[in-house]
Order: sequence, then structure tokens, then C-alpha cells
Amino acid sequence: MTSTAKTHKTYSSGAAILLNAPFFAIVFSHFMTDLYVGQRSIYLTYLSKPLGLSNTELGAITTGAVMAAGLSQPIFGWLADRIGPRRMILAAIAWIALTYALSIILPIAAAAPLLILANLGAGMYHPAGVSQATLIGRTQLAGRESTAASYFFLFGQLGFFVGPLLGGVLLSKWGDYGLLALIGLAIPALIFAQRALKTLPRVERTIPADQPREAPRKPKLFWWSASALVAAAAFQSWVQQNVTTFMPKHMSDLGKPSSYYGLLAALFLAGTAAGNLVGGPLADKIGKRPVIAVSLFLAGLPLFLMSRLEIGFLWYAMLFLSGALMGAAYSSLVVLGQKLAPGGGALASGLVLGFIFSSGALGAVLTGVLADSTGSFPVVYLFSAGLAVAGGLVSLLLDRQITQNPEAIQR
Repeated sequence: MTSTAKTHKTYSSGAAILLNAPFFAIVFSHFMTDLYVGQRSIYLTYLSKPLGLSNTELGAITTGAVMAAGLSQPIFGWLADRIGPRRMILAAIAWIALTYALSIILPIAAAAPLLILANLGAGMYHPAGVSQATLIGRTQLAGRESTAASYFFLFGQLGFFVGPLLGGVLLSKWGDYGLLALIGLAIPALIFAQRALKTLPRVERTIPADQPREAPRKPKLFWWSASALVAAAAFQSWVQQNVTTFMPKHMSDLGKPSSYYGLLAALFLAGTAAGNLVGGPLADKIGKRPVIAVSLFLAGLPLFLMSRLEIGFLWYAMLFLSGALMGAAYSSLVVLGQKLAPGGGALASGLVLGFIFSSGALGAVLTGVLADSTGSFPVVYLFSAGLAVAGGLVSLLLDRQITQNPEAIQR
């Protein structure tokens, strides 16, 4: 690859990076990808009654879908580094739209397997998308890669927010065929992305000749910090999957319509988006380690209160707050993971995101067993509170050299 960093315009503020056409195409594609993927929990809850799904089965299907995305990401990341991120991003949008359409059109028995296959599109998209987004932030936003990553994930979370909101209404009014209205949006999205992504930068990660080389890191220190990061990311992902998978089922079991639990799913994801937008720039200013530790630790409080409060305004506020605090840690976890993962580019992103996706999915299976064995959804929120606090505590073990000095861990 040839270095093109010097030929690109730089941006002084975080929001201004959205004026960069390739960057906006990347984040908009993320919005569209997660708009479709965000239907999964609502659509599965809608299908749970005619299919007779238990909480354990619901968790297992969710796990299968998320694992399809998670385990495939290193493969698609490796492939994106070779055929180019543009092709992978376009293929991802087309694949997700096609499989979701088939899940609606074909007999209901095929819906769950097709929803699992649809998540391969998320596996295609995320390594290519996030690696390019952070690369643009690193080279054209004065090195503020956490800020660039926060905008990338913000648009994905907006997709997750809008998806359940629209999906719940469409399911209530027209049933599963109502979701076909969303599938048609893939065509203009593909046309826009195909044009805008022609100028994606491909920049080598190099250390300037006049910059002093860092002393080699100590192996024990590196692995200790890497293990702490892995644990913190797993806890964050597990909590996220618990809420997005089982909160809609909780509301459905209370007799609420799909439009109601779709709105609540959107509320949680709106909180996640808001927290992510604050957490990324804050991490670039004060450091990734304190943002991860404090936000995960504090997220335990609203989750604990959700297990004790009656469903009402205060419960809704805690749902939003828990999403905000979990989201604040996310972009920093991903950016640090990219630096610690072997390889580079989309491959490193695929390894990190694949682990985060998969760990949350595996956790959802265990949480489904817990929900079925206790017959209580408040126990799920209480358990999630403990996981969040554990994530905050273990992130204190992250080494400051690794979290504050990125060049010290370049390969």
C-alpha cells in the first residue's frame, strides 16, 4: 500500500469529519447495516409465540446469529485487506437485505436460520468499516481515533435505535410483511456507498523517521493488560446482549405489544448512542482507561435499580442511563483491541469485534438458562449489574503505558 495521508484534508473538530465523503459513506453504511440487524430481537420476539420459543431457545437463536457475525469477522477482515474494504461493505449491505427479505417471504420455519445467516453480513461489514473509520480519524482528525470510532459506532447505534422503533410499528400494523418496507432502502444505500467509497484511503501504519523508537514492552505486562482488556470487553458485550435480547421478551411476557417493546429497545440503544458520542472524545482527552473503568462500574447502578423498580418512568430512565454508560466504554475498548490484536487493518478489527460479538452471544445463552430456571426477568437485570461492575473493576488492571501511549504497542 502506498501512503496517502499527506494528500488528504485534515479536520480540526470531531463533527467536521462527517464532511469527508468516504467517512460519511462508511458511517451511513453502518447505520443501514445495523438498521437491519437491529430488527433481530424485535422480530424474534414477534416470532416467539407462533414458534413456541422458550427463553433458552430465544437466547440460543440470538447466540447463533451473533456468533455467525463474530466468528466470521476475522475471516472477512482478512479478506477485506486483500480485495479492498469497499467491496466488502457493499457485499454486506446486499447480503443482509437479501436474507432478511427471504426470512419474511419464505415459510416461518425458515425465519430463524435465515436471521442467523443474515448476521454474516455484519461479519462482512464491521472489520472493513471500523478499520477505515479509525484510519481516517488517525490520519485526518489529528490522531483522535477514539473520536472517529465513536462517530462510527454512533451511526450503528442510531441504526439499532431506528430499527426496533420502525420494526415494532411495522409489525404491529402489517405483521412480518411490514418489514419489507425497510428492505427497499438497501437499493439507494448501495448506490450511494458504491459512489462515495471509490476514494477510500489506504494508509500504511508507519512511525516517522524522526520519532524515537519506544523500548520493547515487557511480555508479562503486555499479556496482563491484554487479559484485562479481553475480560472488560467480554463483560460489556455480555451485558449489552442481555438487555437487547431479554428486555423485549420481558415486555412481551407482560402482554405488551411489539410497538411498545420496540420503543423500549430503541430507548436503550439511544442511551448507548449518546454515551458512545460522549465517551469517545472524552477518552481522547483524559485517557481510555478511566473512561472504560468508570463507565462500566457506574452502569451497575441503573441495572440494579431496574431489577427493583416497577415498570414506569423511572425504570425507563434507568434503561436509558444503563445504555449510555455501557456505550461510553465501547469505542475505547475497540480501539485498544485493534492495537493489541495481531496483524493490522481489517484483520485486527475483525479479531477484536469478532471476540466482542461472540462473547456477548455466548453469555446470552447462559442468561437465557438463568431466566428460565428462575422464571424472573429482574434476576437478569441484577445479574447484568454484577457483570458491569466486574467489567469496571477488571479494567483497572489495564496498563497506563498501553492505554495512553499508542505507539508503544505498534507491531
